[in-house]
Amino acid sequence: LAQPIFNGFIWRYLFSARILREAEITFEGAYLEDEIFLMEYFCNAQRLAVTEEPLYRYLLNPASATHKYMADFRQVFARFMERKAALAERYGLEAARPQWRENSNWAGLLIAVGNEYARDNPKSIRQRQKAVQEFCRRPEMEKAIRELVPVGLSPNKQMVANLVRGKHFFTLTQLYRLKNRI
Repeated sequence: LAQPIFNGFIWRYLFSARILREAEITFEGAYLEDEIFLMEYFCNAQRLAVTEEPLYRYLLNPASATHKYMADFRQVFARFMERKAALAERYGLEAARPQWRENSNWAGLLIAVGNEYARDNPKSIRQRQKAVQEFCRRPEMEKAIRELVPVGLSPNKQMVANLVRGKHFFTLTQLYRLKNRI
């Protein structure tokens, strides 16, 4: 089943302060917090307005958390999935999105790959490749890889997803070596 993989970028939206206060929606953590925030916000919003007008200029910051190696990513991701499961249960989202776990695992998998190949990761190239392969062999990741074909990704993320699905880990490693100059 082909499915777009959701990434929670909060900079795409404007938010009602009233909804945030009434539902007591806050950020928790420093990584993946935006997706949890959006999920809870949209479960509490009664309407949504969309515009084609660019209202925000996004600045890529090479010093941001998403560009640095996070040694405890697996624990951070596990906590994220616990929080997301609690929200899915609280708002009854299982019926509406039965494959939310696989979708979220794909998103986490793509982040984990980028994290392993971060320039400041102290592991050797071989250790990084092995860590990516091990992460892909986790039962929940194997299920996501087997059951969902990600679509709607940026060309680079789509290439990573295709290489992961095809188990082309050597090629994946070499491309990240070139991209990140490691």
